[in-house]
Amino acid sequence: MRDGAIVFARAPGPRGPMSGFGYDYFDDKWGDRPRPKLLSARARWGAGGYAYEALNLVDGRRTAQEIRDTLRPETQWASG
Repeated sequence: MRDGAIVFARAPGPRGPMSGFGYDYFDDKWGDRPRPKLLSARARWGAGGYAYEALNLVDGRRTAQEIRDTLRPETQWASG
């Protein structure tokens, strides 16, 4: 199976923000690895937040490729 054909489904919990009071759940669990490029994506207009939008698109039906194709026209990738 190609990577783009993978379908992901979210766990039912926990729900809510991933950061608060100086703590970031993602950073805590991700460790020292390089951060995914999606987290540095900036909107061509508006405030951005594409990592969370991608999470909203993970519904157990859309493939990774479909999610990428949905988000790509709206972003410009930060360099570096």
